[in-house]
Amino acid sequence: MAAGCADNSVPKAQLPELDLSNPLLAAWNTPHETPPFSEIELADYEPAFDAAIACSRAEIDAIVNNPKKPTFGNTIVALERQGELLNRISGLFFNLLEADSNDEMQRIALDVQPKLTALSNDIALDPALFARVKAVYGKPGRGLSKEDKKLLEDTYQSFARNGAALSDADKEKIASMRTPEELLSFLLRSPAWHKAAAGLPPQGATDVQFAEALSRCLFEDYERLYRFANDASKKFLIFMTYEAELKLILSALRRLSEGAVEESYYLPAAALKLMPGLDAKRLREARSFQDVLEGAAGSIYGPALRELELDPKTGKPAFNEAALRLEGQYYRSLDRLLHTGYDGPAKRELMRTVSFRADMLNISYLLRLRRFGTPVQEAMRLLLPMHGALGPEMERRILEADTDEDALAELRGSRLGKWLSGVEGASPEGLVRAAERAFYRKVMHGAPNLSVVDAFLQLKEGEARMLRRAFVALQYGLSPAGYMD
Repeated sequence: MAAGCADNSVPKAQLPELDLSNPLLAAWNTPHETPPFSEIELADYEPAFDAAIACSRAEIDAIVNNPKKPTFGNTIVALERQGELLNRISGLFFNLLEADSNDEMQRIALDVQPKLTALSNDIALDPALFARVKAVYGKPGRGLSKEDKKLLEDTYQSFARNGAALSDADKEKIASMRTPEELLSFLLRSPAWHKAAAGLPPQGATDVQFAEALSRCLFEDYERLYRFANDASKKFLIFMTYEAELKLILSALRRLSEGAVEESYYLPAAALKLMPGLDAKRLREARSFQDVLEGAAGSIYGPALRELELDPKTGKPAFNEAALRLEGQYYRSLDRLLHTGYDGPAKRELMRTVSFRADMLNISYLLRLRRFGTPVQEAMRLLLPMHGALGPEMERRILEADTDEDALAELRGSRLGKWLSGVEGASPEGLVRAAERAFYRKVMHGAPNLSVVDAFLQLKEGEARMLRRAFVALQYGLSPAGYMD
C-alpha cells in the first residue's frame, strides 16, 4: 500500500473455534447451499446461536479495535459483512418458527431472543463503534458508488436512531390479531419491545401490567439518552425535562381523579438532577392535591397549579382543566426559553418542533370545542397562547365553520395541510396522531442531531399508546384494527 493511503481492508477477527459437527455451523455443501434439513436437529440450534453470537462479537471487536483510520471499507463494509453466520442461522430458525412451530421451538426462541437483543443493543450503543461510523460519515472519501453512499447513510442512521420500532407491516399483523397472548408473542420478537413482553406472563397479563412494562421499556431509552449527554446536549434536554415534569404531575393528578387507574411514570436519575424544583418521590406517592402542590412547588408548573379552582367537596381540581392549564404553562415556558437565551444545539429544529406540537394540540382542542358547541370567544380563550402555522385568524375560521367537514377543509387548506394528507374519517385525536407521525418521520430524515432523537422517542411513545389500545381491545374480544390510528 502506498504511503498516505488509508487501509480500506476489512479487519481480520479472532474467531472462536467452531464445532463443525453441528450442521448449522459447518459449510452447506448442498445444491445452491440450501440448508441440509435432514441433518439438522432441534438440539443443534441453541449451541449454534451461541457460537454465531460469539463470532459476531469477535467481528465487532476487530472493527472497534482496528488501529487504522476509519474508512468506508474497514468500518462500514466490515459492519455490513459481520454476522453472516448468525444471519444464516437466524433466517433459517425464525422462518421455520413462523411456518411450522412447536413447543420446543417456542422454548428455544424464548431462550435465544434475549441474547440476540443484547447483541443488537451492545452494537447499537457502542460509543467507540459509533465514533468510527461517524468519522466515515463526516469524511466518506472519494469514489463511493450510489450504492455505497446508500449503505453509509443507512448505517449511520441506524446508529443515530438506534432501536427502530414497529414497521407498517408489523402494525398490519397486529391489526389482524385475536388474542392478547398473540400480541405478546409477536412483541417478544420485536427488538424495540422485546424487553416489555419478556417481563410479562405469557398468559393472563393485565392491562396495568402491560402498560407498566411499556413504560419501563421507554424509560430505558430515555435513560440511555441522559446517560450519554454532554454539557451542550443537556441544554437541549431541558426541553425534555419540562415535558417529563408535566407528565409526572399529570400522572399524579390522574391518580387522584375519580376511578383513575394506578399508573407509574419513570424518570432517569440523571433527568431528576435537572429538576431541582420537583420532588418526584412526593408526586409518585401523592394522596392529596396538597401533596401535588408541595411536590411541584419549585417547578415551572407551581404557579399554574396554585391558580386551579378546587372542588369544595373533594379538594381537587377537575383533571381536564388542570391539564389545559399545565400544558399552556409548558408551551409558554418553552417559547420563553427559546427566545431568551437558548444557546444549545438544534435551535432551529427545536423551534419548528415546539411550534408544530402547539399547533397540533390546538387543533385537537378546536375540534373538541366545536363538538361541544363552545362559544367562539370562550373557545379562543381556552386555546394555547402559542401559535405556529395556525394563527388566531385560522383558529377562528375553524370554530365558525358551518360543519365539521368545512372545518377540516380549512385545516387542509392551511400550511399544516401537508401533514393531514391521506387522513380521512379520523377522530380529532386520531387526526392529530396521524399528523404527528408524519411530522416526526420527516424530522428523522433530516440532519442527525438531538431533534432526531426526540422525534424517535415521540414516535415510540405514540407506539406504546397504540399497543396499549390494541391490548385492551384484544382483552375485550374486539379487533385491534379500529384502535391502530
